[in-house]
Amino acid sequence: MNYKKVRVWTPVRTFRELEVYQESTKLAPQIFNLKLPGKYKEEILEEIQNLEQVAKVVPKLIVESFNDKFNDFKVADKKLKIAAQTINLIIAKLDF
Repeated sequence: MNYKKVRVWTPVRTFRELEVYQESTKLAPQIFNLKLPGKYKEEILEEIQNLEQVAKVVPKLIVESFNDKFNDFKVADKKLKIAAQTINLIIAKLDF
């Protein structure tokens, strides 16, 4: 068996240490920099602008969820579910 990718998990002290937060903040700018062929640009420009706004929400929800877990775990869980649904929506629209 290959165990080279296994790493020891340490307690997370801040939301910035969360891998999901780091990845979502890396991917959000890629949505802002989407370049489309000229013939499609005008047709879906509004949809791209909507995706840009939605992409900004994901890291924010992750941070809020991390902070809420200390006060109200149910609220934190709900925010993470919204973040996951938002990510699924973005992926579906980008695939389309």
